Amino acid sequence: MTQDAARHFAFLTFPDVGHLKPTLEVARELAARGHRVTYLLDEDFAAMAAEAGAAVLGFASGRRRYGDRSFEDIGSLGIDYMERVIDTALPLARKSFETDPPDVVVYDYENFVAARALSHELGIPSVQFFPYLASNDAFSLRGEMFQFDFDNALVQRTVGILTGFLADNDMPPEAIWTFAREYDERNLAFIPRRFQVKGEEFDDRFAFVGPCFAPAADLEWTPPDPDRRTVLISLGTEANDQPELLAACATAFAGEDWHVVLTLGRGRDTKALTSLGDNIEAHEWFPHTALLPHVDVLVCHGGMTSTMEALAYGVPVVVLPMTFENGLNGRQVAELGLGALISGPETVTREEIREATERVAASAETRAALAAMRAELEAAGGVAAACDYLEAAD
Repeated sequence: MTQDAARHFAFLTFPDVGHLKPTLEVARELAARGHRVTYLLDEDFAAMAAEAGAAVLGFASGRRRYGDRSFEDIGSLGIDYMERVIDTALPLARKSFETDPPDVVVYDYENFVAARALSHELGIPSVQFFPYLASNDAFSLRGEMFQFDFDNALVQRTVGILTGFLADNDMPPEAIWTFAREYDERNLAFIPRRFQVKGEEFDDRFAFVGPCFAPAADLEWTPPDPDRRTVLISLGTEANDQPELLAACATAFAGEDWHVVLTLGRGRDTKALTSLGDNIEAHEWFPHTALLPHVDVLVCHGGMTSTMEALAYGVPVVVLPMTFENGLNGRQVAELGLGALISGPETVTREEIREATERVAASAETRAALAAMRAELEAAGGVAAACDYLEAAD
């Protein structure tokens, strides 16, 4: 690649592992192709982006953890983040990009205000990425969540913030309808089309490239007992503060021919869980890509990254949803025959967890569906296809 062909990509990413992680291998590959990548990102995640070869414009987002994971809780968290981006991150980006402008801005919807403003001000193309189910005019993830209740206090608060932003930036108030649209003219979805709700109704403005990750290169894991099947349990980094639920998941397999591996998140107590049985091991962190080649079933919250990684390795998924979005992912898993959707944390039982795990592990139909999905994931192109798409943005 000539120096003239090299481009500068600005990534705007919500401070959540599930949002950031799918972009990191894309950033790494872009750098390998001779491009530059700069992340506008919460400073707590800066090291992850830097390790992928990117520069970082770090800011303090003030982002809290989820509370009760209700619509109101998740919605207010997103709006608080949007305000902080407008007040803090966008001015930082404007100042930095005055002398070193990007050629393309790449963003998730949680950053649409800053990303679309920068795209407009700098006259550069923008690409929206979806770390979850994509949205268009036929299917709206947020519409499913909030039922487009314009009298909802969160919706009214959002409208007020956006109206004020448009006025402050000399844009007409009616621009809100296109400015806040849930998708862009160029869109990158980290799932295969067949996993997408109403996937057949998404046009060529959407590239379904599938999951973007690299196999674990520096860590290896093998089952300690080859005579036992292995279940991997991970409830994500936003719902890992429920010790009783984690204990229930682990002990659902007490006395059974299962080896249980739990990944909890950095700083979480592993000893309390490993003491529950000799068939249980727990880790603060361990890359799932090192574990999944040896795993028979994944029990998880239904986060898209965890789900896609499991499907890429042909592992069935049992979804114990923590949020409405998780439930939608679990519904897709179940309807496509790739695993099972079970009850949420308030009502799930050990018996339900064990029964669903046993059922999908033994199902020939599930194995066939997983094989077909694995082939589709490989055909989607992953990291290479995502980078090709971004390089073509003009």
